[in-house]
Amino acid sequence: MEYRVLVVEDEPDIQELLRLNLSMAGYQVDLAFGVDDARKLIAQTPPDLVLCDWNLPGQSGVTLLSLLRKDPLHFKIPVIMVTARDGDEEKMQAFDRGADDFVTKPFKNRELLARVGAVLRRSVGAIHRDLMELDGLVLNHSERCISANQQTLPLGPTEYSLLNYFMCNPVRVHSRDHLLERVWDKRDEVEVRVVDVYVGRIRKVFAALGQPDRIETVRSAGYRFVIADRRRGELGTGLTAEGSTRWTYPPPCWRAFTTRCAARSPYVSAAICSCGRKARCSLVCRTP
Repeated sequence: MEYRVLVVEDEPDIQELLRLNLSMAGYQVDLAFGVDDARKLIAQTPPDLVLCDWNLPGQSGVTLLSLLRKDPLHFKIPVIMVTARDGDEEKMQAFDRGADDFVTKPFKNRELLARVGAVLRRSVGAIHRDLMELDGLVLNHSERCISANQQTLPLGPTEYSLLNYFMCNPVRVHSRDHLLERVWDKRDEVEVRVVDVYVGRIRKVFAALGQPDRIETVRSAGYRFVIADRRRGELGTGLTAEGSTRWTYPPPCWRAFTTRCAARSPYVSAAICSCGRKARCSLVCRTP
């Protein structure tokens, strides 16, 4: 998908630099010199993201930010402030008005592009899709809720944000540090094991509603959202795990598979992959 970025900048040299770098990175770029021009472009063709200078002729970039957040049609468009102002007070004011990120001039092109990509990954799903359905779960971005079988899951704000991120990024393994950065945005301030606590809460919600556990623990790596076929133990080679409810570490190169099970207790299965290395996987036994 080709994303559209609106650059609101009154200095021609900086505007051209941003246009060139964004275009070379594969983005469609619209240009505006002030707030009025930007509002017209947003009304005509809403962008996926806005890069906005603070000091603009007439009204300031923060004014445009405030107007966007009050606009019922375009309030979800993410905004990155790109400005020479670098004081803490200005940063707090921008974030209080609804900025998604803050970049100070002079900026490094690679860093700016990385920030643009990160904000788009976090925000663009909410712009284009209010509803998303995956594996029997319905994610409603506008109402910030997730439901299953027409039942709303009783999730707190953090549990919702975490499950939201898993659903928008399924199958891929996410480390605890990665989840702290993406969901909490406070990797250095929050204990890493807090991720385990909130994953446990989501699993309790699934269990209380009779839903399968869709979050898989990947040993020594992190967590991932697993769809139904993988939960049934299908490894891509036609092999299945009899009596198991989920895999915690299914190496894709397994060629042989053996299991032993003790009733009412977890069991360990051992397998040898094509490279001859032994792998271990904890399974949940469903034997009564």
